[in-house]
Amino acid sequence: MSPAQKMWHGVCGMVFPGICPGCQGVAYEPGSSPCCEVCTQELARSVTPLYCRRCAADAGPFELTHLRCPRCRNETWLLSGLVRVGRYDGLLADLIRRFKTRGWQQLDAYLGSLLSAAIAGAAWADELEALVPIPSPWQRRWWRGFWPTGLLADAVARQLKLPRVDLLAARRYWARQVAQTPVQRRENVRGVFRARARGTDRRPAICLVEDVCTTGSTINEAARTLRQAGFDRVYAAILARTGGPDGGTLSAPAAPAPERAGPQPPPAVDTA
Repeated sequence: MSPAQKMWHGVCGMVFPGICPGCQGVAYEPGSSPCCEVCTQELARSVTPLYCRRCAADAGPFELTHLRCPRCRNETWLLSGLVRVGRYDGLLADLIRRFKTRGWQQLDAYLGSLLSAAIAGAAWADELEALVPIPSPWQRRWWRGFWPTGLLADAVARQLKLPRVDLLAARRYWARQVAQTPVQRRENVRGVFRARARGTDRRPAICLVEDVCTTGSTINEAARTLRQAGFDRVYAAILARTGGPDGGTLSAPAAPAPERAGPQPPPAVDTA
């Protein structure tokens, strides 16, 4: 977000009442939450504590063993731990799409607060020494006009009082992950990152920041790069997990917000 945009949003926040990002209505308590009561309830539908701390997929109450689900036990995951805000559906998915593809950069603070709360509740939260955003190729940054995960990491860093460190860089451009199979996704991102620094003898714990995860190929490749560079405690925090471990789409459409017609969602967002 440019300095001019930050100033404009600051002025609007002082002069006008809080506007709910979910329905664009008035949030009567803008000091507490930018979402109105109806949209807050709708957002809560996507947030559930029952998910795998390894692949972030939804899990039933009796499926988890040591917070891991049976579907990913035979897969190679290089993360030391993972947290998420919720499922990629309903209002949460709509907010992410607005932030990532429609240029609603002012949502960074609110989405960052959701992610900060998820990290703060993790058993490994006190170990963290830095936040590392998942990089995007420069072509996507130029097209969007900003770096979504970088902006999100900045918001989380401010709230958790941790530094944002750009330890990863993109080696090359990679195709969009949408409509690719899990195997194609893994091959698509193989070797796309490089580490800008190497781990020291102290080996600090770091947390990757990502917006959307489908099969985990991108975030797993980022963890692989950092581990090869000497960082052996690599955690991850994502806003939402879409589909199941096979990379499929959600089996049922999200229910509309009660008593209020929300905007129709745009086409699927790139989950790279």
